[in-house]
Amino acid sequence: PVYQAGTLSGNPLATAAGLAALGELDDAVYSVLRSRVERLAAGLREAIGAAGLPIVVPTFETLFGLHFSTTRAVDYDTARTTDTALYAAFFHAMLRRGVALAPGAYEVGFIGLGHDDTTLDRIVAPAAAAAAEVAAAR
Repeated sequence: PVYQAGTLSGNPLATAAGLAALGELDDAVYSVLRSRVERLAAGLREAIGAAGLPIVVPTFETLFGLHFSTTRAVDYDTARTTDTALYAAFFHAMLRRGVALAPGAYEVGFIGLGHDDTTLDRIVAPAAAAAAEVAAAR
């Protein structure tokens, strides 16, 4: 009855490798990652909003969310305003265009060093068409 997901799920070798990788990062790297997540969030916000869909794209450090709502989720009650069916429709529309987002409306997206400007553009570019498709089907 409890959802459990884990990138490392307590695996000691994977956890040690993750900690070693994190030890290689410095403030400059995190600054780059934060600027990339803000760039992605702005692009998605613009592309989806242009289709007339309600969208909030919150960010925190190197993470982003994608909530089809007019209200920023800050607690359980506001999180419940997220339109999960709209998210699912957008998720599948993006998947058909070659972009795999987090499959659930309440999951976060992660930005990594491999997400350069070209990669971010390849994520944002189909978002407008996917959002338009979803809006037309409403």
